[in-house]
Amino acid sequence: GRAMTLMADVVMNPTFPEDEFDKARTQLITGLNISSNTPAYVADREFRKQMYGEHPYARSETGEVSDVNALSREDLVAWWDAFARPDMAVLIFAGDVTPDEAERLAAETLGAWRGEGEKPKVTLPEIPAQQATRIVLVDRPGAVQSEIRFGRVGFTRHDPRYATSRVASGYFGGAFNSRLNETIRVKKGLTYGARGGFNASRFAGEFQASTFTKTPSTAETVQTIFDELDRLRYEAPSEKELNDTKSYIMVSYVGARETPQAVASDLWLMESAGLGRDYFKAMIDGVSATSAEDCTDLAQEMIDPAEMLIVVAGDAAQIKESLEKIAPVVVVKPKE
Repeated sequence: GRAMTLMADVVMNPTFPEDEFDKARTQLITGLNISSNTPAYVADREFRKQMYGEHPYARSETGEVSDVNALSREDLVAWWDAFARPDMAVLIFAGDVTPDEAERLAAETLGAWRGEGEKPKVTLPEIPAQQATRIVLVDRPGAVQSEIRFGRVGFTRHDPRYATSRVASGYFGGAFNSRLNETIRVKKGLTYGARGGFNASRFAGEFQASTFTKTPSTAETVQTIFDELDRLRYEAPSEKELNDTKSYIMVSYVGARETPQAVASDLWLMESAGLGRDYFKAMIDGVSATSAEDCTDLAQEMIDPAEMLIVVAGDAAQIKESLEKIAPVVVVKPKE
């Protein structure tokens, strides 16, 4: 009851104190100034930009330093007045509370909350169409390592192939003993780690692979990822790969949902992404039913080496020529 009373006060009577706004903005800018200079951040930022264009997924949740600098306290007040409304909200309880008690607390604390006028309408820009394979090289002169990102647009959790994508992702690049990590790290010694697979969000999904390597081995690593993509498309998972991956997904599913916070997170995912109440059961059933042929069919449908975005953050003077033997290269400067 006390928690609901405090939350309702925050929701219905926000004050946005100037000193707290300034403090939060300073902390965020400090963190961004540090992270935005790292090669991984630079590569991820360019990958988002190239993949999603003007769509919001091209931006990070925090924005860049220039975005945060441009914010004022009044911007927050205006956003809250427009978007923080009961007809655009969901209240989730998870824990030792009955439905009757939850409804009573909601009525007592939030019953007076009203939205004024019509709900705001937001139109999202289209996600750019997939282009022919190209390498976008973010030039970092003097860099001793290169960050590498591969990807293309995928699908959301509503796609009937989503469960199969979890299995294919697992043995391709979702675990330490996955094909991608085993080849690039263990067999060839080109990196300390590599990962990849299908990811899904509310409005879109993507297939992505990522790693890093020393500057001289950049082109070799990029070519090795291409080789693993071909292997994913045409080499079905072994019985061990398939069974180990499916077992891990199903066993870890239970272990990851032992707290009220985890249950609330699941409920929020279902609500925000418009998923049915049987979503998780259907997903686990789908994983269990996935065959080796399902995985290769999915890979052949969704992964075309002729339509792949590759972003490399590294020393262009050292690696551009070798990368051009793999695919056309466009050199860009890091965004300040």
